[in-house]
Amino acid sequence: MNMHCPYFLLIALALTGCREAIPNRVDDSQVENTAVITETPEEIAVDLSDYEQLIPIEIVDTTARNSYEKYGIEFSGNCYACDLARIELSQQRLTFINVCDDNDRYEINDISCAAVGKEMRIRADAYAFTLIKIDDAPVYELSITGKNLKLDNKRIATFYTPAKKLHLFKEHDCGDFQG
Repeated sequence: MNMHCPYFLLIALALTGCREAIPNRVDDSQVENTAVITETPEEIAVDLSDYEQLIPIEIVDTTARNSYEKYGIEFSGNCYACDLARIELSQQRLTFINVCDDNDRYEINDISCAAVGKEMRIRADAYAFTLIKIDDAPVYELSITGKNLKLDNKRIATFYTPAKKLHLFKEHDCGDFQG
């Protein structure tokens, strides 16, 4: 029996060493799967032509099925109070401009723009702006995160549409209002 004991001891040591090595081993397929899971969606540079000039709009008829009738110009802020902000966007700058005074501006420089799905993401040091296309009309919903954005006489609307598409909406101007 003494002669077989060293063999059993050697086999036991070999098996113990193998058991410890197996859990620490990582094969290539595990590494690739981990990388895929932790990646964020790829951001793609966006054509800004639909975002160059955005006009504030609002829901004017909640019962309408046609988007061009459901949304329209935000009457109070555009025609009466003149306290809304329209938006101009370029690759370098995001500008909020009072709808009634082109000289009343607030600019945020050094921005980055990217599109992810139906979202247009605009990033600056202290802010993140997201325009989500909620309707093919096109209607974009704006959300802002980050530092509190204080704009005097330039109220941010919830919904925007490209200036070049505003004429397609049923209510697209102040009409005969003489405010």
